[in-house]
Amino acid sequence: MKNLHFALSFFLLVFSLAANGQTYLKDWKFDSVQNNLTIKVSPRNAKIYLLFDSKQSLLLTRFMEKGEQAGVFNQPILVNGKPFTGKLSGRLEGKKTSFACTLKKGERDGIASFTDRRGVTTEKTYLYFQVEEPIEHRPVKEKPIIYLYPTEKTEISVKLDFNQKQLKHTYPKYNPEKGWNVIAEPNGNLKNVENGKDYYALFWEGESQKRTEIKQGFVVKGESTADFLEEKLAILGLNWRESNEFIMYWLPQMENNKYNLIHFSTEEYTRDFPITITPSPDNFIRVFMVFEPLERAIEIPIQELKPAKRGGFTAVEWGGTKQEKPKF
Repeated sequence: MKNLHFALSFFLLVFSLAANGQTYLKDWKFDSVQNNLTIKVSPRNAKIYLLFDSKQSLLLTRFMEKGEQAGVFNQPILVNGKPFTGKLSGRLEGKKTSFACTLKKGERDGIASFTDRRGVTTEKTYLYFQVEEPIEHRPVKEKPIIYLYPTEKTEISVKLDFNQKQLKHTYPKYNPEKGWNVIAEPNGNLKNVENGKDYYALFWEGESQKRTEIKQGFVVKGESTADFLEEKLAILGLNWRESNEFIMYWLPQMENNKYNLIHFSTEEYTRDFPITITPSPDNFIRVFMVFEPLERAIEIPIQELKPAKRGGFTAVEWGGTKQEKPKF
């Protein structure tokens, strides 16, 4: 089903409920990019009733299928632009399919009931305070590796020009004052000036409070992850060894997922984690993957990847992070 079914705003007519005198609301919409359900109502309304017509049946179905997670697709439900606290109910026009739940700060709190198309109702308990950590405060781990390929044997300085408090692990040990200083050879071999030991790459791991908002990317079956990465990493400029090491690191975290939502972040990553290499490389390739495990495929605009070039003194960095939705 095309993305049009999700990207368009959904507008409803007003329907009266004879049983309780309540009214189904109109002028609400589902934002398929932000994954938010946004409702415009009078602040006096303590209960929100929504009616899904036949064109929106898949949206209600997905709402119910995602019953163990927050929001419609794990995002807060917004009323008048703010996360909603109160009761939300909805049903599919002319069908028994429906839901009812209470919300706290846009996420499910307390008892929620879900009625399927056969009329079978199940209840589940959701407790807002059981979320281990709010999603906006959950650290996101970055795991990059840096390779250096000068055209001749060269002494090179590498400095991580961001908040050093974000660094959790480095190998070889990073000097906050001087950075890494290595003697690099054209084949990528490195000798650390500080301890005289040999390495083939520089490793650092850090934590960031910032999540990547994925607006475009790729939805890939877990079992197809290796083939997908081989193809895309070649486009992004990684050679066979770098690509192999990337895949060997990330494959165990991705292959057994039903699907993965994958985005390659370059501009945002370069902006948030600047690196200074002296002397400056002719080409600096930075590949950073953000992925989220998915239970089922979703529709999202395909990300266009720009081919990278190698040549002259080339520096390469690859890394990635796994983002997960908060679960109840």
